[in-house]
Order: sequence, then structure tokens, then C-alpha cells
Amino acid sequence: MTVAEIQTDSERNERLPPGTVHLIDTNGDALKHSKHAQGAGENDVILVPRPSEDPEDPLNWTFKRKILATSCVIMYTIMVAIPSSAVYSIVTPIRKETSLTLANINNGTGIMFLFYGWGCVIWQALALQYGKRPVYLFSIATNIIILATAPMCTTSGTYLANRILLGFFGAPVESLPEISVTDIWFAHQRPTYLALYGWSLALCGKLAPMLSGFINVGMGWKWTLWWCSIWNAIALVYCFLFMEETNYDRKHPSQPEVSIQPSPETSVNLESQKGQKTVAASQLDYEPGEIQWPRKTYWDKLSIKDKKRPNRLLDIMIAPFKGFTYPGVVYAGLMYGANSLVWQGVQNATIGTIYSTEYGFSTAGIAAAYSGGVIVEFIAER
Repeated sequence: MTVAEIQTDSERNERLPPGTVHLIDTNGDALKHSKHAQGAGENDVILVPRPSEDPEDPLNWTFKRKILATSCVIMYTIMVAIPSSAVYSIVTPIRKETSLTLANINNGTGIMFLFYGWGCVIWQALALQYGKRPVYLFSIATNIIILATAPMCTTSGTYLANRILLGFFGAPVESLPEISVTDIWFAHQRPTYLALYGWSLALCGKLAPMLSGFINVGMGWKWTLWWCSIWNAIALVYCFLFMEETNYDRKHPSQPEVSIQPSPETSVNLESQKGQKTVAASQLDYEPGEIQWPRKTYWDKLSIKDKKRPNRLLDIMIAPFKGFTYPGVVYAGLMYGANSLVWQGVQNATIGTIYSTEYGFSTAGIAAAYSGGVIVEFIAER
């Protein structure tokens, strides 16, 4: 790498707005150590982040392997998110057959979502420190137990406790899939798969009460929760068999430390050093071989033990709170939370009760009403 190339790349990076990366090599003068995408119409796309040479680096996985890993993330998202909205259409049957009041059920929903949010602080740190695969599997396994016992929680205290546990152990669904997608896909590919994750999460808000309403008609309200447990058991088997660990501590060969101030003397010295290294290499009595990277077997991929790394738990847990020191981040968070999450959640959680109490809808009628939202979600996805 010449001094001129280092200077050109440094100037280019300095011109980029904060938080952005250089993706398109329009002039063909990108960093010489950058890698480009291989494929029709993508030869000018710079791969960000830069992958290592290791074939077990998630960025270097085959397309089929990446799709399989992404399907596990989507499976987890759908099966864990469905229980959070399953009771929306069956509030009336639950009130009639238990001692729970409307206030108890609404409070349970609110506190559940509170733990969905704050639980991320703990689970995100554990996933980055000890591995994402064990966190995913443990989350699903606990959901199976929580949902299987949920129909027995018919008093205010037990119902609230069940909702708290459901929110806390299901919290990874709110943030961890996004990190998994960024582990697998390059920056120019991520929008597609992040959108698929977001769509799956949004779909469940309407799909869950639709399914619950129809299940209640044929099998009773308890089976709406038991079916959620069964679906999580299916997700556990699928993810155990096909989900791989995507944590990867990527290391690159160090780049030469060269002054970026061009001068005739510097150029002559660099060319002289380059010539000396070439002569020295030609005098070696052996030929350097290729690095043999260890490959994982299928049984290796089933392991729930990630490699050891320095303990960063406290630093990772504290990191989200540092965002409160930036007014722009706080404002964006409040606007997104209030307009996109809170209002939609309140509307979605109460509409079933309003349909049944004010308009006399049966649970089947409520389910049919929610089906409209499901249809629109599929139209929006297209």
C-alpha cells in the first residue's frame, strides 16, 4: 500500500457523516485491503464489515447456511412473540371462568411488556459474553414451562407473576435477533433481513389474537396458552438442530503503520524497503503454505458453549444507559416508543375487549376482526 493510497482512503473516511460507512466503490479507488461483493451487479459493493479469512466466520458462510441461520432467528421471533399477544381476544372468557378482573389482565399485559424491555439489558450482555445460541435456547425452554402452567394462574398474584416471567425470559426477542442478523449479513444485505425480522414481530401482534380467538371457540381459552407452549417446543427443536452460534471475535492482519504525509524521501524509503523484502523472500528455502482453518462438524455446531473471552458483562449492561447522555438519542427513543410501540400496543391490547363488551362480538368474531390486520401485514410485506 502506497502513501498516496493511505492518504486517499483517510480523506475519504473523514468526509463520511458520523455513523455511516463507504459501501459503493464508484471510482474503483477504494481501499486496496477492502473486499468487494461477488455477484451480478454487486462487484462495486464494498463488504462492510470486512470479513476475515476464516470460513467459519459467519460473514463467510454460504448463502444456504446464512438463510438457515436466519430462519432460526425468525422462528424464534414468531414463536416467542405470539404468546405476548395471545390473550387479547379471550379476555372475556378468562374473566368469566377465573377470579381475574379486567384491571388484573391489563396490568399483567403492561408489566409483561415492561420486563420485555428491561430484560434486554441482562440477556443482551449474557448473549454477547457467553453466546447467543444458549440464550435463545434457554429463552424458548423457559417459555414452554411458563406457558404450560399459565392456565393455572387464575388469581391476581399468580397471573402477574406469570406475566413477569413471560416478559423477562422472552425479552431477547426484542433485541437479540437484530444483532444476530448483523452477525451474519453484510451492511448492504442487512436491510432485507432486518425488515423480515421487524415484519415477523409486527405480524404476531395481530396473528396471535386471531389464532387464540378461533382456538377458544373449539377448545377453550386454556388451550390458547397450551398451544403457545407447544409452538415454543417446536421452535426449541428446530433451533436446537439448526441454529448456530454467531458470536465471532474477528481479527485482521495488522496494516502497515505508514505516515500519511507524502514526501519524496518517504516514497523513496518505502520503495527501498519493498525491494529489500522482495529479495529476502526470494532467498527463503521454503514456500509459505496456506493457512488451514479448522472447520466445525455438525456436532460442534450443536454445542451451547461459546469460546472464552474477557469478562465484559458490566460494561455491556452499562452501555445502553450511556445513550441517555445524548439528547437526540433520548428524543428518538421516546418518539419511537410512544408513537410506534406504546400506542399500537395499547390499541391492540384493548380492541378485543371493546369488541366483546361494547359490540357483543364472540371470540370468533374478534378473531375475524384481527385477521384484517394479518392480511394487511402480508400486503405491506409485499
